[in-house]
Amino acid sequence: MASSFIDYEGRGFWIKDDILEIALGYVCIAISHLKDPSHWLLEMQQLFKDNSLGYYSSYMHLNLEEFLGEESSKTSFLNVLDNTREIVIAEGDMLDLTILNRYICDEKLKDVWQGKVEQQRVLKVISYLNKLVSGEIKTLPSDPIDYFF
Repeated sequence: MASSFIDYEGRGFWIKDDILEIALGYVCIAISHLKDPSHWLLEMQQLFKDNSLGYYSSYMHLNLEEFLGEESSKTSFLNVLDNTREIVIAEGDMLDLTILNRYICDEKLKDVWQGKVEQQRVLKVISYLNKLVSGEIKTLPSDPIDYFF
């Protein structure tokens, strides 16, 4: 399975693409629930959707530095992650991935989400994204560290 290094300001973490695709799908759901999302959040949502559909295998990129250049944007994104966490928790211990079909689906490819995944795996990804943007993760791409999601 492909892996990507997700970074912000030169630091980040390695993650398997499949679990990141799922977590980003839930972030997209959280953004879609916002009443009046800013333009940059809608652009981020589209990039996250593209990443969730597997368009960037082994090179998933979130462009966090581009989107989070201002402190207010960073705060807004952290709030989106908090909302994402609430959505994931509300789904129960095992997440039914068919919910993503309403938000993340490529009609041309007929790519359909199916199956289940443990809630804790997605919550861990959300937590790592939060820690990354908050400056708590200091890992470099060359560091010999592996994570289990």
